[in-house]
Amino acid sequence: MLDDLGLGWVMLVAVALLVCMIFAFATPATVAEARTKENASLAYILGEEGAAKCAAFANHYFTKHFITTGIIPQVHAMTIPTEENKAKATGLENFLTELFDNSERRIEGFWGMLYGAYKRFYAMVMMFPYAATALFVALVAGLVDRRIAIESKEVAKAVYFHGAKKVLSALLIAPLFVLFWPFAIKGFMWMAWFAMFPIAILVASRNVQEL
Repeated sequence: MLDDLGLGWVMLVAVALLVCMIFAFATPATVAEARTKENASLAYILGEEGAAKCAAFANHYFTKHFITTGIIPQVHAMTIPTEENKAKATGLENFLTELFDNSERRIEGFWGMLYGAYKRFYAMVMMFPYAATALFVALVAGLVDRRIAIESKEVAKAVYFHGAKKVLSALLIAPLFVLFWPFAIKGFMWMAWFAMFPIAILVASRNVQEL
């Protein structure tokens, strides 16, 4: 399906870049900074109570899935050496110390980013009813306009329809990148993402070939 929409290679490259960016930029410091900015954005969009619900959801499920199950300690045991192992690295102490410290920062940053993904997911869930209403209105308005155009013998613009369809496909994939983006998702980014959906639906439904 992605290949039919011309998004196959784009998706693969985008995912590869996202993974590289996660491990290149997600450190405890950058994640903490992003979390502070996002908390302010969520409080502005959803209110203090809504932002608190997002944090509670993230705390509950991140703890349930990664701390209670012991996944985090297991990963740390496999990837972060003990002091005894470091002492055995004769002749490589300086190099390994820097390497292991950097690896530990990246792993801690990854967990922090994953915690943030839970919070972003719940924010999407809370915003969905408003987005669904806008999508429904846009779809009905577009289909009504298209029916009027058919009655008036107007020809649909296929290029607009296929362009809007590709935009919709990209928007459907976008949540993956929203969830795992290693930087802060600010208020205007949320607004832009949800605003583009109804616009693309309206353009596509106005220019659908047949009804």
